[in-house]
Amino acid sequence: MRAVAAGIALVCGIAVLAGVFLPWLGVSGSVGLLDWSYTVSGWDVIDTSGWDVSEFVLSTNLHAVLVLIGAVAMIVAGLSAFILSLTPRSARAGAVALGLLAALSGAVVIGGLAWCYIEISDKELTDYITYGAYVCLGGGVLGFIFGIIATFK
Repeated sequence: MRAVAAGIALVCGIAVLAGVFLPWLGVSGSVGLLDWSYTVSGWDVIDTSGWDVSEFVLSTNLHAVLVLIGAVAMIVAGLSAFILSLTPRSARAGAVALGLLAALSGAVVIGGLAWCYIEISDKELTDYITYGAYVCLGGGVLGFIFGIIATFK
């Protein structure tokens, strides 16, 4: 059961990482015969500074960075826990700790998305949340749940 839970946590981490590059906010409309749309992904929020350390303002994009860090940590912990859960009993203690790390990574993803939701609710943009944010949220919640299952089963 531990191997299955760690494998699902790994898949959830991959889904969250993919969700960072999907649209989080989308607005569309039409003016006369002209249709328009505008989308913003989590990566667009991260990449606004161009990764220049001198211009990297954490207060404006920390929520998306938390989701990205949580996704990478969940992938690493889920893969390591999956591999260790397939080994003999003596090495399975590491799988327990890595399952806990996958669960904590899921909590980081959920926290980053909650922070993002709070920021966009101040600007009254909550009606424009698109599927990328939902993919990240679903992957974070399921990764958290299956990380806990990998820890205790």
